[in-house]
Amino acid sequence: MRVGTAAAYAARAGLGNILAGAWTLCRRILHKMVSKGGVERESGGHAAPSTLYGRMARRLELLEAAIEVIRREGPTASMDEIAAQAGITKPIVYRYFGDRAGIYQAVAERYCADLTSRFQTAVSTSGDLHANVVTAIDAYLAFVQDDPQVHQFLLHPQHATRPGFTFGYHVGEAIADLLRQRLEAASRDTTPAGPWGHAIAGMVQAASTWWLVDPEVPRVTLVRHLSTLLWDGLDRTTA
Repeated sequence: MRVGTAAAYAARAGLGNILAGAWTLCRRILHKMVSKGGVERESGGHAAPSTLYGRMARRLELLEAAIEVIRREGPTASMDEIAAQAGITKPIVYRYFGDRAGIYQAVAERYCADLTSRFQTAVSTSGDLHANVVTAIDAYLAFVQDDPQVHQFLLHPQHATRPGFTFGYHVGEAIADLLRQRLEAASRDTTPAGPWGHAIAGMVQAASTWWLVDPEVPRVTLVRHLSTLLWDGLDRTTA
């Protein structure tokens, strides 16, 4: 089956469902990667509302400080730098996030939610699948353009010891799972689902990293190149 056919299967699966599935799986895996700090509780075993609210508000403040450091330092942002930005000691950062993996989880959740909203808006504005693909790619590249260092932080987490623990890997797995279901429904060989899923997810991520090195290429041009490759496939574009 040609690359263009793979893209067609992905489109028929529903771009909105693919992105929603990727986000759901991403959250599930990320939550397994970190240990959570305790929350003060009432005698009945439930978190005291005022305590929980205050802790959440403080955590959001520290998250903003972490993002500011990441925007400045990129993937190499350290816990010491985050603590200094927030004007606190490093043990307090650990109290709220557990460790560096906890920082990664918090940043990933915030930006994944934002991207999911962008993607859902993109696919809800038109019933044309090709237009949806173009708009969704543009939404992702807009995120890269707005927050290039955060994008690199999410793609290259320093805490991950194996490729299977990275955010990008699990987005690819989610897309592969949906492609696998579509192939099974069509009585097709499901073997290519894995590489196809990761190729589709990785294509835009890798191209966006290249774009940060060669930013003179207009975003609209890069969107056109990527959507053409994904939609039409290599065979048709190089024939």
